[in-house]
Amino acid sequence: LQAQEPLEPPSTPQAERGIPVYDDRCANCHGDTGKGDGEMAGDLPMPPRDFSSEEFRRTAVPAQMYQIITAGRLEAGMPPFDPSSSNPIPEESRWDLVATIYNLGTTPETIENGGNIYEENCLSCHGADGTGAGPEATDLETAPTDLTDLRYWSSRSNEMVFTALQDEGVPSHSYKLTDDELWAVTDYSRTFSYVYYDPQAALEPLASATISGLVTNGSTGEIVTGGTVTLRAFTMDLEEVMTE
Repeated sequence: LQAQEPLEPPSTPQAERGIPVYDDRCANCHGDTGKGDGEMAGDLPMPPRDFSSEEFRRTAVPAQMYQIITAGRLEAGMPPFDPSSSNPIPEESRWDLVATIYNLGTTPETIENGGNIYEENCLSCHGADGTGAGPEATDLETAPTDLTDLRYWSSRSNEMVFTALQDEGVPSHSYKLTDDELWAVTDYSRTFSYVYYDPQAALEPLASATISGLVTNGSTGEIVTGGTVTLRAFTMDLEEVMTE
């Protein structure tokens, strides 16, 4: 028997790119925020997985997640989405879905905290881009792990990486991170294998902006060249916050 090659994405998955696929194909069961509370959840033979739970985020293995999306779980009421399916999802989009699922369970605060710990403790060897080309990497006997290696992450859960760091420590370093710091930096380090999307980023105020365009008469289609244009801005709750 020939060993099966480990599954890995053909390119770096993008969580934002997977969101519309998730909304269209997964949210009806798993819920808009991944809590397993979609409108069809009660009709299934088994409760949908809660993607937002800490336990799931820590123990999920991307290659296994991809296989489940591909082959389905008929006993749980989940159909397959492989090419033979009547309603398939392309390979790249299935990997994007894996990234989206991680994104649902990982808060921006966790990423920010993990990024700060990484910068202080890991960047000197692993580098700002995670490739292992940090300024102190050449002084090490063993080259640092390339954290952008998609095969490395696709075959490991966060728990596997955390346990290895906890048990073996970090070669050539004497510092000791707490468990909370290790979990946070593991969450952050995984984002070298997928493009994280901060759902709050789109709501951040802009320092400046330029709006341009034409005002046309809706009845005749003619361009309106005179008069005053009023710009009104609203919050997500439709509260007016600016008039220019």
